[in-house]
Amino acid sequence: MKMPEQQKVTRREIRNSQESIAKSAARFNVNPKTIIKWRKREYTKNLPMGMCLRRSNLACKVDEEAIVTFRKMTELPLDDELYSLKGTILASSFRRCLQRHSCSVYLKNTA
Repeated sequence: MKMPEQQKVTRREIRNSQESIAKSAARFNVNPKTIIKWRKREYTKNLPMGMCLRRSNLACKVDEEAIVTFRKMTELPLDDELYSLKGTILASSFRRCLQRHSCSVYLKNTA
């Protein structure tokens, strides 16, 4: 969605203004927090709305891949796998990692 030109101009004026925050807020008829926000930014575009990318609490992607591979290779119960990784990862991080990669639950073959 394209942003109106007037909005860009107003935000640029806010960023470049040398007035105090209170005077700028009164001049542009906005909340002082808005003035602070736009002065911190280096651009006039809106930030995208919606959910942010989910980040892992684990150290890196390699750790996450190692945990998933370990889970797929050893079909142990979750608690046993967590015990074998004891001291390197929290239980909640371990379970979230497996849920992200859809391998937190293995169904037993009934055939």
